[in-house]
Amino acid sequence: MERRLGRKGGVVDSVDSDGLTRYDLVRRDDGVVVLTFDMPARCKALLYKQGDKYSFRPMLPEEIVGTPHLFAQMLERAGYRVSPVSDILS
Repeated sequence: MERRLGRKGGVVDSVDSDGLTRYDLVRRDDGVVVLTFDMPARCKALLYKQGDKYSFRPMLPEEIVGTPHLFAQMLERAGYRVSPVSDILS
C-alpha cells in the first residue's frame, strides 16, 4: 500500500491492491480527518456536506461540473451571443 499527502495538504490517499483508493478528507484548520472513503482510482465524484454529514456520489461519464461563467464562455467560444439574465427579463 502506498501512502502520500496531497499537494495542498487537504487529502491523504493510499492505493490498495484491489484497485480502490482510500481517501481521507482532512480539515486544514486543525488537521482532523472528517471523512474516510474508498473509491476506484480513476473515478470522479461529487462531495457533499450538509451540517456534520458528508457524502459523495460517483459521477457518470457524461456528467460535467462547471460554473455558470464556464458555460457562458463555452457558448461564446461556440459562436453564440450570451446576454446577462437582466437583459433578457427587462
